[in-house]
Amino acid sequence: MATFLLGAWIAGGIFMSVVSLLDLRAPAIVLSVPHPALEPMVKQIGAENMTLLLRHASAEISRFLLKKWELAELALGVALGACLFLGTQRRIFPLLLCGIMLTMVLFQYGVTAELVYRGKEIDFPPGSTAVGPTTRYLLLQQVYIGAEIMKYIAAAILTSFLFTFRTGRRRGKELHTLPADVSPVSD
Repeated sequence: MATFLLGAWIAGGIFMSVVSLLDLRAPAIVLSVPHPALEPMVKQIGAENMTLLLRHASAEISRFLLKKWELAELALGVALGACLFLGTQRRIFPLLLCGIMLTMVLFQYGVTAELVYRGKEIDFPPGSTAVGPTTRYLLLQQVYIGAEIMKYIAAAILTSFLFTFRTGRRRGKELHTLPADVSPVSD
């Protein structure tokens, strides 16, 4: 169960990274394939304003999904911690790695609030053209990505530990049991 939860956590994180990257391209994709119903709207408000509006909408969706994913990560992390506590004979190393991952999620949760605020600040001019707010936003993104990388490193170590521990436990059982169809040799 712990391996499944860890895999779901890693897969969800990779999926959210891909969604965030695709959200950045959404305005260009929408405007590159014009729909007949879209053309009057673009003419009315202008292509540049439409691009700003679509970029803002896609950024809002991305921010919303990021907040929800972080709550899901907290739930997955607590469930994983419980499984590790109950299933690994209370070994400290996997619990420590899970704790590091949960700490990174809590740290990211705090950074996300600031990212949401700064992101809304730079969605539209003059914030999008000013150097200060954009620089702060990009620095916060780098901090967030650094925490994400640290979380993936801890997850990779924990994954290798779980597979090694599980294999070792199976080998131990196999060595101490005889198959049912084999009878002991008597002299």
